[in-house]
Amino acid sequence: MRDWSQKKILIADDCKENFRLYSFYLRQTSVQIVFVENGQEALDKFFKEDFDIFILDLEMPIMNGIEALQQIKKENEKEIVIALTAYEDTSFKDKEMTYQFDRYLKKPIDSQSLIECLEQYL
Repeated sequence: MRDWSQKKILIADDCKENFRLYSFYLRQTSVQIVFVENGQEALDKFFKEDFDIFILDLEMPIMNGIEALQQIKKENEKEIVIALTAYEDTSFKDKEMTYQFDRYLKKPIDSQSLIECLEQYL
């Protein structure tokens, strides 16, 4: 069993139901999770708290994940930022490099994919 109790991740997703799902998937890891509903809230938290990983949905109100990513990487290019996307477009992998995401996860996310992705960085 993974013990990530000393780790802290931020997940930005405007779908509140996903918060319960992500919490359920990660419950046995004991990781600290902070949920926000848009990129602006993610950016506000970035400037106030330390996180090990940021997971940003691409499509959010107020500020999308790409805009938040650009601001985060501008301040610290070493931050680990993972994109969440429901896009079917396979060209997004090419955009991953353009936008400087470290990885991307395709929705709907399953627990194994989420944990394996986080394990790579935690």
